[in-house]
Amino acid sequence: MFARRTATRIKKGTAQKKNRHAKTPNYWNTRQNEIQIDIENPGKGYKHFLKKRDIKQFLEILPNREEIDIEFDAVLLARGSYYRDGWYENGVIGICAWEKKMTKEYSLGYFKAHKEIFDRLEVRYTLKEDYVICDFTENQIKA
Repeated sequence: MFARRTATRIKKGTAQKKNRHAKTPNYWNTRQNEIQIDIENPGKGYKHFLKKRDIKQFLEILPNREEIDIEFDAVLLARGSYYRDGWYENGVIGICAWEKKMTKEYSLGYFKAHKEIFDRLEVRYTLKEDYVICDFTENQIKA
């Protein structure tokens, strides 16, 4: 047995760099053979209502899966955000966690732009003068 050397070498009075210049391959910097599913901490006041199994089931029913796999590397259940529901960046789709409370206020413009989705999910809503209150329950949210 011998002690592993952890210090850098000194040549001509200068510390030499360690041989750690290559980035660790992951779905952010390397194309993946399979779609990866990853989960971030949802953050305070937020919750992931989707589970890994839900994402896997959804991916199995996608048409033209072979074509999608070429440019698509990962699905990330991302940290919750007040300002966005999800995002796409460099082959990674992020689905943001939702607030734990199951009622949410939306502007009329946002609601009208997404009304077809709310109706398809059978979300109950209450129209107010300049905003809409949507009431979600876990049983209502369908894939």
